[in-house]
Amino acid sequence: MKVSRISVGMAVRAARQAARLSLGEISEKTGISVSALSRIENGLPSLDFVEAAYLAEALNVDLEHFRALASTFEEEGLSDQAFQKKEALSALRSIQRLAILAAVEASASDGV
Repeated sequence: MKVSRISVGMAVRAARQAARLSLGEISEKTGISVSALSRIENGLPSLDFVEAAYLAEALNVDLEHFRALASTFEEEGLSDQAFQKKEALSALRSIQRLAILAAVEASASDGV
């Protein structure tokens, strides 16, 4: 079964949280930056084999553990729900930015 990047990221996050480790702690153990780890957990870049191996070692799991978790998330439709949530949050942020810009423009035109 093919799994999405979102499911893989969710699997990495679940394994990290189960190990009770922060992104900073995993970063120290793997040499992968906190920002890159955050992007991986959010399914933004594809996780390459070397990174997956470093993460598995740091989390004391094997690579099959990540695959099994990701497959479970995929089968349950959780990756689709996570994707939809991210899309909704992105839309909300855009709307908030537009509202702020409109308020600033209205305030500036009132002062002129």
